[in-house]
Amino acid sequence: MRLAHQADPARNGRIVASLTENAGGIWQAGFHGSQDDGVSFSRVGTLRDSEFAKGLCCGSLFEMPQAVDTLPAGTLLFSASIGLDAVGALMEQRIYRSDDAGATFTRIDGAACGRSTVARIPGAVGSGVWEPEFFIAANGSLACIFSDETDPGHSQVLKLTTSSDGNSWSTPRVIVAGPSASDRPGMAGVRRLPNGTYAMSFENCSVAHLDCSVRLKLSNDGLDWGALGTLGTRPQTSAGQYFRHTPTLAWLHTPGEANGTLVLIGQIVSNGAQGVDAANNGRVLFVNTTADGSGLWRMVSAPIALPAPPSVSNWCQNYSTPLLPSDDGNSVLLMQTDSTVDGGCNARYGRGVLAD
Repeated sequence: MRLAHQADPARNGRIVASLTENAGGIWQAGFHGSQDDGVSFSRVGTLRDSEFAKGLCCGSLFEMPQAVDTLPAGTLLFSASIGLDAVGALMEQRIYRSDDAGATFTRIDGAACGRSTVARIPGAVGSGVWEPEFFIAANGSLACIFSDETDPGHSQVLKLTTSSDGNSWSTPRVIVAGPSASDRPGMAGVRRLPNGTYAMSFENCSVAHLDCSVRLKLSNDGLDWGALGTLGTRPQTSAGQYFRHTPTLAWLHTPGEANGTLVLIGQIVSNGAQGVDAANNGRVLFVNTTADGSGLWRMVSAPIALPAPPSVSNWCQNYSTPLLPSDDGNSVLLMQTDSTVDGGCNARYGRGVLAD
């Protein structure tokens, strides 16, 4: 993310990236900054918590664009899923705040964007909360959408909770549930468009739809996401290609485009028949210049490409790849994870124009 609401104007324009890190078996959240618009990065902070020993996943970073009670504009919030490795533990998504642009973080006492109600069984589906996503709703409240696989009658749903102070949160309610009990909508990403509409990308996996296709839903206020049992649209190209798994969404102001440009990425490119588009997999983005992401999307080259893209989903390659538009709208910065020869997973980055 690019800081834009800091009280110290010298900090605005700085890019901050968060990574889930495991160093020698120790889980931590690492924060890395760039002062030259993504040309180079260096570590600016590290967050450790004794609870991270239970397992850490799916971190989310957010800059408050406006004040919400005791959280002034410019406050950075970080949340992540804790407890995935602990037998018998209840997972929770603790919330931390930074008042110095990511150098240090402190926990907001007792605050969590989602807690599980079923004890965790590592490796088993059905006992976790995942992937918190913060944004400001149209009514001015701080909102969080997360994936919950402990909701009765569903393999997984998307839930929303709101707060007027960043500490106390409303009872989470289901906002997206698939038509089948086996559906697993998850990994939500929310962006507010210039016309005020909220756009949310997410994946949907299920026994009936193993392709985990990326979906797009819209909301007028960020709170009401339409009827349950509906999954919105599937962004795809004129040739029928679409993304599967771990989507992220961005919007950029594009010179000459009245609506700007929506940019989408996913882990795997499908050829339109649930097979893998080997020529483009791990190497492309989708773009759309309509006001709401409707109609067909266009495929463009990504700034960086995986040298050996995955043919099936895995926990590293091109997984949940963040996108950050440039201020002038002419390029996009991308962070992409890839496997290492020793079995590890590293993040790399690159910036490029959205060219065919």
